[in-house]
Amino acid sequence: MKKNELAAIWLERAASNLAGSVAMLKAGNVNHEDVCYFCQQTAEKALKALCIYLKIEYEFTHSVSFLIDIIEKNNFRIPEKIKDASDLTTYAVKTRYPGDYVRLKKRDSKTAIKKAKSVYDWVEKQVSKNLFSE
Repeated sequence: MKKNELAAIWLERAASNLAGSVAMLKAGNVNHEDVCYFCQQTAEKALKALCIYLKIEYEFTHSVSFLIDIIEKNNFRIPEKIKDASDLTTYAVKTRYPGDYVRLKKRDSKTAIKKAKSVYDWVEKQVSKNLFSE
C-alpha cells in the first residue's frame, strides 16, 4: 500500500470518528465521555494521517500533543488553534472507562467536537491537494 493511500485511510477513519461524535451528541441521552473519546480519536487519527503523508515516523501513542510535537520537530508549522487540541488526549484513557473523575457535560462534548473538527479540517486541507499522487 502506498503511503498516500494509507494516509487517506487514516483520514477517512478520523472523519468517521468525527461524524460519530456529532451524531452521538445530536442523539441526546448520550454519555459525554464517549463523545469526547471519539473527538480524541478524530484528532489522533488525523494527525497520524499527516505524519504518514509527511513521511514522519511516529511511535504508538494516543497523545495528541506528542503527535503535534513530532510534526513540528520535522519543520512543519502547526497553528496555535491546532495545538489547543492537545488537551483532547485526556479523553483517550482517563475518561474512556468508568472511574474516579468528574463526569463530562454537554459543553465538554461541544468543545471537544469543535477542537476535533479544527484538527481534521486543518489536516485535510494540508493533504487534500496531493493525497493520492506519488
